[in-house]
Amino acid sequence: MVLSAPGIEVRSPSTAQLLAMKLSAWRDDLDVADAGRLLDEMTGNRGEVWSQIEPYLIPGDELKAQYAFADLWEDRSGKN
Repeated sequence: MVLSAPGIEVRSPSTAQLLAMKLSAWRDDLDVADAGRLLDEMTGNRGEVWSQIEPYLIPGDELKAQYAFADLWEDRSGKN
C-alpha cells in the first residue's frame, strides 16, 4: 500500500499488472523495453509467468498480448 488515509487507500500495481498493461498496449519500442524490464523481475517458467499476467489483460486485447508475450519471452529467454 502506498497511502492510506480516512476515505482513501492507494495501492501500487503489481509487476504482473503492469506487464499485462504493457503487453495489451504493445505500441512502440518504449512498451517493448518496459515490458522486458518487467518480465525480468518475474520468476517462473513461461506458463507460470503467463498465468500471473493473464487475469489482468485488457478485455479485447488478449490475443495481441499473447503474441507480444511470446515474442518477448523468446527474445528474453531464447526459447519458446
